Amino acid sequence: MNISTIVFRNAKLATMVHGRSSYGMIENGALVISADRIKWVGPEKELPDKFAGLPEKSLNDCLVTPALIDCHTHLVYGGSRATEFELRLQGASYEEIAKNGGGILSTVKATREASEDKLLAQALPRLDALLAEGVTTIEIKSGYGLDIETEIKMLRVARQLGKERNVRVKTTFLGAHAIPPEFLKNLILTLISSVKRFCRRFMSHRTFRLKNLRMLSMVFAKTLLFLQSRFPGFSKKQQLWDCP
Repeated sequence: MNISTIVFRNAKLATMVHGRSSYGMIENGALVISADRIKWVGPEKELPDKFAGLPEKSLNDCLVTPALIDCHTHLVYGGSRATEFELRLQGASYEEIAKNGGGILSTVKATREASEDKLLAQALPRLDALLAEGVTTIEIKSGYGLDIETEIKMLRVARQLGKERNVRVKTTFLGAHAIPPEFLKNLILTLISSVKRFCRRFMSHRTFRLKNLRMLSMVFAKTLLFLQSRFPGFSKKQQLWDCP
């Protein structure tokens, strides 16, 4: 057996095996790791004799689960909107904050001004915090550029995060996150054609007017790209079910 093989004892193991108790839980479990792979897992009393004599470590009754997936994050952005938390606690609405220069567009300004190195340096601690909680696969959105250069810059930084840390990164182009100050009808079409190679598409924002959403839906249909949309500000009758 390779010297890199180790036996972990005295653990609670959430195996997710169907038919067992909740989460496939094994009390007093053992786990054998060899060359960074799970070689064996099960009740400690059933540990095969072939693993006898290997290096061992007690997990002191800690819970061991499969790695976690965070499927919705905004790790890459410039600036800070920490003060908005206090404003929200004081009763200010999202729309009121946006009208006073806060909200998404304030982050757009800071993100456009930040270099890739700065965005990467700011995003790494955010990623590290998630990794420390057991995340090994993470989705990262763009959406704070709203122009070609910055959206692609954000996506490059997101991909670089996966190279800097041992984590699988899936990127999402969120180019319709908000209406940019220089909004033009052909802007979204240009953005989409520029980022096709990066990711799937996602459109979401509570401040888009219905006619804007219908226009964007038409653009996505013409480019044969999947449009995933969520509109928390609209009733079911206002949803774009009649759009292509």
